[in-house]
Amino acid sequence: ISTLHVEFKEVESGKLIKRKSYDFRGNTDQAWERAIKYAMRDLKDWNRD
Repeated sequence: ISTLHVEFKEVESGKLIKRKSYDFRGNTDQAWERAIKYAMRDLKDWNRD
């Protein structure tokens, strides 16, 4: 199992805004691409918090 870690920080202060991890199976380019695409869809909902 591989993990994709995503962090968003405020540029000037370096303050952490959001952090999330995604676990997925495989360590191939295709598996990573699928995980990134999933994360991008999921991250669209973050601004609704």
